[in-house]
Amino acid sequence: MTASSQTSPGGLRFPARAAGLFYLLTIVAGVYGQMFARASDDALLLRTAILADMVMLSAYIVVTALLYMILREARPHLSAVAAGFSLIGIAVLAAGEIPLLLPTDLIASIAPADFAALALRFHGARFWVSLIFFGVYCMLIGWLYWRSRRVPLPVGALMMLGGAVHLVNHGGGIVFPEFSDAIPRPVAFLPLLGELVFGLWLTVFAVRLPEADDPA
Repeated sequence: MTASSQTSPGGLRFPARAAGLFYLLTIVAGVYGQMFARASDDALLLRTAILADMVMLSAYIVVTALLYMILREARPHLSAVAAGFSLIGIAVLAAGEIPLLLPTDLIASIAPADFAALALRFHGARFWVSLIFFGVYCMLIGWLYWRSRRVPLPVGALMMLGGAVHLVNHGGGIVFPEFSDAIPRPVAFLPLLGELVFGLWLTVFAVRLPEADDPA
């Protein structure tokens, strides 16, 4: 495929929709692992959360690559920076899975409730750090895709707002641990909403190119 065909509306339609579908897979796997499997005190179910994390991170690598590919000619430097923040966040989460894959005999020696509490605390710490990197990524992607006229302003703005919530919530929480508890729960869900809307938009509408006389 030539560069001109990749940047044509038809050439961008497939990678954009693929990015949207993989983004939705990322969200589904993440919600299952974080809000369902880890809410259980069953060690086996907690292990399915690890598998869900692997699916989530693998899908997010694909999302990162596709979103970078779509903008690499229009905004090469900032697109590369955004992809770097995403990959660092992915690496932080992936590295945190290794200690959770403890030998079976060791897990059996720990009471299920104790193991669940330990796993949740460990997961929360690494997830906290990774969301700072993902916050920067969401802000950059939201701005880049709106500024390049690939998505409408409300879609890009929701992504930017969600990224800003991540930075304020988790960045501020590192310095002031009680700060995050003061964030209203609806506000804390804005990042999920922004990424969900962004993924759905790409899946249904793909992306558009600016007109030839558009200065963007």
